[in-house]
Amino acid sequence: PQRSPLRPGTPTGLGWGLDFEGISGSGLFAPAGTPAPVFRRPCTVTAAALSHPQLRSRFSAMGQDISQMGMPPEMFQRFYSAERAK
Repeated sequence: PQRSPLRPGTPTGLGWGLDFEGISGSGLFAPAGTPAPVFRRPCTVTAAALSHPQLRSRFSAMGQDISQMGMPPEMFQRFYSAERAK
C-alpha cells in the first residue's frame, strides 16, 4: 500500500490491520454509439481545466489527489474495466 502524499502521517488500511483496497472517483460516460468528437469535447475541456495551477492547488488544498483525473477516454476505459474485474 502507498500512503497518500497529501496525508503522509495517516496509516494505510493495512497499517490498521485491514486488508482491502478502497478507491473513489468519477468518470464521464456516454451511450454506446456516441460520435467520438461529441464525447471527446467534455474530456478535452476537463483535461484543460485540470492543467491550470490555480485549480490544481485548490483541489490539493481540499485534500484531493487529482493525479489520475483527466485521463483520455481509452485510458479511462482500461482503468475502469480493470477495477470492475477485481
